[in-house]
Amino acid sequence: MRQLVNRRKRMSAADRREQILNFAWGIVSKDGFVGLTMDRLARQAGITRALIYQKFGNLDGVVQEVIHRRYEVGIFQFLEAARLAAASDENPFIFIFSKLLEAVDNDPANWKLLLKTPEGAPAILLTLLDKGRDVSKAALKTHVESLVRQHDNGEPTVDIELNVHLMQVVAEELLRLRLEEPDHYSHERLLNQIRLMTDMLMRDIEA
Repeated sequence: MRQLVNRRKRMSAADRREQILNFAWGIVSKDGFVGLTMDRLARQAGITRALIYQKFGNLDGVVQEVIHRRYEVGIFQFLEAARLAAASDENPFIFIFSKLLEAVDNDPANWKLLLKTPEGAPAILLTLLDKGRDVSKAALKTHVESLVRQHDNGEPTVDIELNVHLMQVVAEELLRLRLEEPDHYSHERLLNQIRLMTDMLMRDIEA
């Protein structure tokens, strides 16, 4: 009788990297960066430490790749919300914030990393968070300037830079509250606070 041999399909290099990064993120999202070790990652991924070294050089290489991926997810969600807000009839700040609330609810682990920087976080995370704030400020500034142009009476009516800064700080804090106590801080409650702030901004612009 002919013998049948079952052979495992060999994983591609790209798929293997993806697998390792997914396991690494699972560990980080559960226990933070302090919980991510070579031994634990190799054990959970069912591979050797040597393979991780081969793919990423060292543990720091894994950490940096995980952080870059998590950052890219968050910044894409923000920029996509800002892009859609430009084509919406809704107040852009309320629109963007509502989309970010949805993103936080759908992926709290990712947004916890971005909004509640863990103690002892790698320097690359802090650098990317600063970069992300600059990107979001630029996008929010574009929306404020657009609103100001619509009500331009020849004289500046608002401090655009200060308003953008306050919007960003408040929005980040409200998103943190949603992460920490979602039952207590409902979408409606948080959106009402953003609406109050934007109404005040509009009154200043239209003055």
